[in-house]
Amino acid sequence: MKKISLIYLGIKGVGTILAFEMFRALSEYNSCSLVIISQWIDNLEEWDYFAKNRNVKLLKLDTYTSKNDYLKKTFNIGVFFKIRNELKTISPDCIYSPMSDLWQNLIFSLFIPKGIIRVRTIHDLVRHKGEDSLLLRVNHKFSFFFCEKIVVLSRKFVSDLNKKGIDSNNIIVIPHPNLNYYVSNSFQCHNTFHNRIMFFGRIVKYKGLDILLSALKIVVKTIPSLKIVIAGAGDTSPYTSLFNELRDNLELKLYEIPNDEIASLFGHVDYLVLPYIEASQSGVIPLAYSFGKPVIASDVGAISEQVTLDTGILVEPGNVEHLASAIIALTMDRQRILSMSVCAKKFSQKEMKWEAAALKLLKSI
Repeated sequence: MKKISLIYLGIKGVGTILAFEMFRALSEYNSCSLVIISQWIDNLEEWDYFAKNRNVKLLKLDTYTSKNDYLKKTFNIGVFFKIRNELKTISPDCIYSPMSDLWQNLIFSLFIPKGIIRVRTIHDLVRHKGEDSLLLRVNHKFSFFFCEKIVVLSRKFVSDLNKKGIDSNNIIVIPHPNLNYYVSNSFQCHNTFHNRIMFFGRIVKYKGLDILLSALKIVVKTIPSLKIVIAGAGDTSPYTSLFNELRDNLELKLYEIPNDEIASLFGHVDYLVLPYIEASQSGVIPLAYSFGKPVIASDVGAISEQVTLDTGILVEPGNVEHLASAIIALTMDRQRILSMSVCAKKFSQKEMKWEAAALKLLKSI
């Protein structure tokens, strides 16, 4: 079995969970010899505990904690040589990054010893609307270089990478695994209906919150008691008038949702709505399935690879009437919600295992 070193220098958000889950899965195959993380990562205690129990070397670095800090810390060249020296000592077959950060291109281009295969997961081939800055654009442009293999989360994007000159033999397709990490041992899927649905995640333009709110104006004429939970942080100023108009049907949680609130939120809604205008794939979908929650989602990007007829409904992106009709139909069909919930949970447990993702990665290198 190949020996892998995993590197992830983000400090918060879902990336910390994705990286940790992949580390745990790789450890099941005794294949992870070194993990490189930021000393400021949110879930540091879990990394420390698990690495110690699996006898894995954990290299914790003093990384940047903000964009301003990034400029200063990048000139601390000693941090990068520490990575290089540790990799020379461990001598893994491969170094793998499950998600990009602002240092990754620099590290992969200059500080990985020769002979070590460089593999990185690219979650989005194109930057989304509302997520643009010069620094992020430049970083993303070069994320397709300085590596021997690229992991994508959907089959659909293989041809797009081919157009960028990347050979299919160097592309690894690993569908987004589940997010059972957030599901507490005490969580139970009950047959209780709440007459509540949810929009979950960062509030940015491409996620189509305005489409959902416009659809809600139609929905409440038929189901006036329906509540929609809007849970996530972001610029909500474009939606102020709609929030005010629909305030009786909204429950607003406009902040970055802490991990310990997620199970309660998902446990008290019937399903999720993802009215995206554009997307590659969605991390919210495997999160929903982990809690046994079906989804209504826009048919954009590779979301059709994540949503089956048994686990959700696909709607035309940007079509307010189509979305409203789907919400009305599903909300009024409780037996269908129950059936989809069971299928979503089964799909998460059988088709979205982290161990399967780790094994595919190992075989592909």
